[in-house]
Amino acid sequence: MSKPDGHVEGYQRIRLVPGDEIEGHDRAGVAERVLPKDFGGASVLDIGCAEGYFCFEAKRRHAGRVVGLDISTKRLERARQIAEKLAAPVEFVERDFMAMSDAELGRFDFVLCLNVLHHVADPVGMLHKMVRVARRAILLEVADVGYRDVAESLGWWQGIVKLLPGALRPGMIVPNRKGQLFFTRRALRTILDQDSPEVEEIEFMRSDRRHRYLALVRLRWLESLSLLSGTSSVGKSEILRQLRSGDPEAARTVGVDPAHPPTIVNAIQVPKRLTPGTSRVLMHYDIRRPTREFWDFSSYASDPVLRLLGRSDKVTVYVLVCTPAALVSRVRDEQPSRPTAARIAKHEQYAQELVGLYSTPGAVRALYEAWCSFCKSRGCELKYIDYTTRRPRLVDEEEAYRILGQPIEQTT
Repeated sequence: MSKPDGHVEGYQRIRLVPGDEIEGHDRAGVAERVLPKDFGGASVLDIGCAEGYFCFEAKRRHAGRVVGLDISTKRLERARQIAEKLAAPVEFVERDFMAMSDAELGRFDFVLCLNVLHHVADPVGMLHKMVRVARRAILLEVADVGYRDVAESLGWWQGIVKLLPGALRPGMIVPNRKGQLFFTRRALRTILDQDSPEVEEIEFMRSDRRHRYLALVRLRWLESLSLLSGTSSVGKSEILRQLRSGDPEAARTVGVDPAHPPTIVNAIQVPKRLTPGTSRVLMHYDIRRPTREFWDFSSYASDPVLRLLGRSDKVTVYVLVCTPAALVSRVRDEQPSRPTAARIAKHEQYAQELVGLYSTPGAVRALYEAWCSFCKSRGCELKYIDYTTRRPRLVDEEEAYRILGQPIEQTT
């Protein structure tokens, strides 16, 4: 076994030329299970890359830009020596993934994180950060709860947990005596997939290393995302009903091509209605959503469904407006579906709340200003639609705010 320039035995077995390789753990089996046969020029980030085996393997499979991150100076020195010998154009960077900002990292089509999570202080935060950085998929190798060091934490339960197949183990995150955290498959799925619009599906596989499993996390990336947005009772549902019935005017209003219709969802249905492979989405979004007391978020920035704004090639936000007087009139005219005494009482309380908001001078305009400011900060294209007369009319931003700022007395 030869070693480049006095290179010592490594952590990973890396083939240099036929009959000549670096000694170490053979990771070829894992590469075959989780890496695409052909990356087709996709970019790859390998977190905790060690001597770079998966970076070189990605390049061999026609990846585009490949970056390996590690905090070990020694391992990166070896990786660069091997890269030179292989003439492999891989960027090796000595940085801590969690210490880098999202802007510093940028976006990568694939993010690899193999046998690393149990070595970091905040593995849950690391998983969420990987979702933000990756476009198409995250490839993980995870230390399972069956590992011997967790015996002290689980006590006699550890023997039972070890007997269960991985897929049947309960959702558990268990620390060992060193403070390292170990995840069952169900725990990992819960962390990544719980009400997350970014994750399409998660596939678990066996690793060739003991007490490890592999997870292929496929992420959602949309061709186009449109939001039909506005406050309660402005007419969003009405336009969507027209769209579903094939109304050509409604289709023109929100830029829908009847030959390639989008998947229409309400924000409260995301992600359950977004099946794997969905590429075009039109979302109904009530801009009062963060103010509703039954949600566990209080701002647009913390609304999970709005993370989709950063996961689409094109985002268009249609902002539906009308005069405050028209809003008050529509609220008063609405009746609950399937009316019962309880439903009627709840509706009357909600209607009273809306009428109070819409009758307050400047309140409606302020609500829209906050929403539009958020969308602009996310780089969205905004289009304004006046729906005061229930005939949609595209207007510019100045006209939209003039409509929203009209006092009740002026329009009654």
